[in-house]
Amino acid sequence: MPTVGDILFAVRAKIPDLPPTLPAPTGAGNIAVSSIQFPIEFPLVFNITTVNNYTPTIGQVLAYVAGSDSAFNGNYTVTQIISGNEFACTRSAPYPSHHTCTGGTLGTSQIVTLYTGSSTLPAGTYYVVVTQRNPWGETLSSEEDGPIAVSTGQGLTVNSALLPGATTIRAYLTLPGGQSGSEIQYIESVATPFNIIAPLTGFGTPPTRSTAYLMDSDGPQFGASTLYQWLNEALNKLARAVGGLQDYSGVPTVAGQPLYVLPGMWGEISDVWYGGYWVQGGKRAEFFRRNNINSSVLSKVTISVMSDKQVLEVYPQPDRNAGVTATSATDTAVNVVNPGVFYLPFGFCQIGNEVCAYATTALTGLIRGLGSTVATAWPEGTTVTELSLFWCGKRLVLIPYQPGQSLMNLAAPQGWVAILPNYMLAQAKKAELDLESAKTLEDAFFKEANEWMLANKPVPRFVQVGGGRGTLAFDVVLDNGVIVP
Repeated sequence: MPTVGDILFAVRAKIPDLPPTLPAPTGAGNIAVSSIQFPIEFPLVFNITTVNNYTPTIGQVLAYVAGSDSAFNGNYTVTQIISGNEFACTRSAPYPSHHTCTGGTLGTSQIVTLYTGSSTLPAGTYYVVVTQRNPWGETLSSEEDGPIAVSTGQGLTVNSALLPGATTIRAYLTLPGGQSGSEIQYIESVATPFNIIAPLTGFGTPPTRSTAYLMDSDGPQFGASTLYQWLNEALNKLARAVGGLQDYSGVPTVAGQPLYVLPGMWGEISDVWYGGYWVQGGKRAEFFRRNNINSSVLSKVTISVMSDKQVLEVYPQPDRNAGVTATSATDTAVNVVNPGVFYLPFGFCQIGNEVCAYATTALTGLIRGLGSTVATAWPEGTTVTELSLFWCGKRLVLIPYQPGQSLMNLAAPQGWVAILPNYMLAQAKKAELDLESAKTLEDAFFKEANEWMLANKPVPRFVQVGGGRGTLAFDVVLDNGVIVP
């Protein structure tokens, strides 16, 4: 799935106007120690408590210095995690003669340290450098750690906190017994710290320049906000050029209320449903306005306001308020307090400000982020509202993106990824007063938009799988009834 940053990168690479990059990784720094407890009895185990939460990996080797008793200085191997800031270790002789040592630090400034747990990494002396990757490239490498002597059955621990926006850590190793600067094999992890306990299968050399670009930062020529403005313009122009994006959305009804503001702007609304029944289009002159007529089946619907907002008007008026409940858990499934508020067994709801389609009233089978909303991890207690009046149509206006959202998935068809940069590059050419190139790029933008539209025409509206168009009439007393296919 392409991200917003992928579009920004495609444009900035061609201008060129590439932004700054992530720095090279550094060590985690020294961890402040509260105390080390040594019972002086078998098994000879040291309990280390740090000032702040710090969780090493089992088998990691940590150097301790600068405590109240210098006899405690030395290398400690982690054997057990007791809590968020306490762990048990062993060390080799000589052992201190006192029970307690306070203060001092665990030296973890090295990114790569020896791991003494079970491992099949070939024995030998290693040099190691570490980089990090984001979706657009890789940082320069860290300062080289080594030589690190790895005996049979031992491995290496890599501890490099992920930089902002980075997703992956990569450690480059020399071959066993290799020279400094000859790193030729690598391993990756999305978690830190991690242990290297098996022969490596990735081969390559560390980068010579940083390509981990920060897409939400300003470039040498154009600010990030300018690029985002161009992207939003391109999305809205492309949406209008192709007639809109087919989408679902909806609103909660209020008993007796005929008018509802549509979220966003729509070029076409082809189908509307209330309470599961399809509602046909109508003329405002056919709407009875002398008094309220509440009904569970609506006869007609039309767009009554088209200005800075679009207003949908229905007749007769809905007979009930939309159901409202709240989330009761924040797990992978969206649990709600009261599934009984949903009138339809499958339909649409709004969690917070996100529109979703649901397959059951327990909110399973969710399709999220409809109607130009964004799929979000909602906290417990978030309001969930039934969208009892919903429609399908061609949406024109997309929610604008803004700096800081480069990692967000682009809410647009896959085919638009190759079209959008043309418009954005045209704006860059205008800023450079190269109007001829700008016109060429804009013409290409609209030409490709038209080609995409022609290649993605929907199935003719009245063709249905299975043939046969039986109809069913409801509400036959009012007007001529509602014909539901």
